[in-house]
Amino acid sequence: MDLSASSLAEHAPAKINLALHVTGHRPDGFHLIESLAVFTRHGDRVTVAAASEDSFSTSGPFGAEIPLDGGNLVVRARDMLRRAHLLAMVPPSVLPDISPSRGEIEPAACLSPIASVAGIAVAPKLPISPLEGEMSGRTEGGRTSGRKQQPVSIHLTKHLPVASGIGGGSSDAAATLTALNRLCRFGLTSEQLAKIGRDLGADVPMCLYTKPLIARGIGEQIEPAAGFPALAMVLVNPGVPVSTPEVFSALTSRENPGLPPLPLVKDEGQLAFGDICRWLASTRNDLQAPAVSIAPAIAQSLEALTSAGAGFARMSGSGATCFGLFETSGEAARAAAEIQARQPGWWVVATESIASKDPADDAA
Repeated sequence: MDLSASSLAEHAPAKINLALHVTGHRPDGFHLIESLAVFTRHGDRVTVAAASEDSFSTSGPFGAEIPLDGGNLVVRARDMLRRAHLLAMVPPSVLPDISPSRGEIEPAACLSPIASVAGIAVAPKLPISPLEGEMSGRTEGGRTSGRKQQPVSIHLTKHLPVASGIGGGSSDAAATLTALNRLCRFGLTSEQLAKIGRDLGADVPMCLYTKPLIARGIGEQIEPAAGFPALAMVLVNPGVPVSTPEVFSALTSRENPGLPPLPLVKDEGQLAFGDICRWLASTRNDLQAPAVSIAPAIAQSLEALTSAGAGFARMSGSGATCFGLFETSGEAARAAAEIQARQPGWWVVATESIASKDPADDAA
């Protein structure tokens, strides 16, 4: 395969749930949500390149905590992208040869996404498909067609803490899908990438979007949120592990009201900081109270943000990361330095969110 570039890098932002309402519970174990999410300038970085063989490596402050095998979402994203590209190329007569009835693909593996803030059901590890591996073609009778997948190296620079309520793994998977689709010139559409993302996890389609959005259902129903400026914020994680399934299990109510209507945006303008904070004050994160009962240090993080002058502070996702919103980037930087000085063992970062209308879009 003649690749259009030798290497590509893709930003994998943190996903911040500014509001998260749990509105229902499905029989399959997933929770229904309504959430306002934004994405930050601070995040991980996924770099992909053509190589002589497939490889995956990590670096960065949290790189050592990432598994390097197929249990990692980055590796799974690579394999599922290849599979989707192949299926788009394979003649229909070949597809019946790849069926659950022959034991080649477990039906459950195609149906159940991994756990996320949208639910607690966990899918088994995907089995090796006859569509995976170096040989990417197949004909009737199991013979390969000789079509080869281009081996790639993937490097993840991990700046975001693992399992911390800010969608790091899902964002890494989304960045991998985007980068490899470009590098290998697969030509898959955003809708096709979102479908792959849903199979990887309920948060991945959101992370493919990377702009302010409202998510509903189990997180797969996405609606752009207009008028949001770049929000200066401080992210704080006290370094305590929080189990997402445990947080959902501790919910006292799974049938709660949805989000109120967003403030009106006039003439394609931007919402004012005060209006955003007032709207957020009328919303909730229904997972915050159960998470604090499991990890009281979350309450200390929220108190630290409020004491440092945040206009609004809340926990993101299922925790333990909390965010504080500030009117200016300077105020956020000063607050982050103050909190870090008092709590040197915490992860503290000043950053800003990506706006609904990002100036980088106009420059592209």
